[in-house]
Amino acid sequence: MRVEFTNTPILSDRDVAIRLSETQYRRLVQSIRKSFQRDTKGSPLPMPTPSYAVGSLYFEATGSYSLLHTCNDWTRVKLTEAGVRMPVWAPFYPAIFYQLGKVSRLSGSVVGAGSA
Repeated sequence: MRVEFTNTPILSDRDVAIRLSETQYRRLVQSIRKSFQRDTKGSPLPMPTPSYAVGSLYFEATGSYSLLHTCNDWTRVKLTEAGVRMPVWAPFYPAIFYQLGKVSRLSGSVVGAGSA
């Protein structure tokens, strides 16, 4: 799993921002935390792979990647578990961004970002 660390997300024209309730945010964080493989102390297992971007690291993750279960579908599952309405399946990003655009328009304000 590639993780990027930033204090201030920078939104591009392709990003979609949505508002999450406190409960949705907690569910999202909990769901993502479950995706990390852990050592005997409970810490996420870093991968020895060098990062290609400043501020990003790689960690061992649970599950597997395939043509049917892509990074976009992983994102869909995590947002669904958080309580955000998502498509039934999303192997490619347009389905996610289409639904996030609808959610963003309904929420009336923008405070979080999603990008593929």
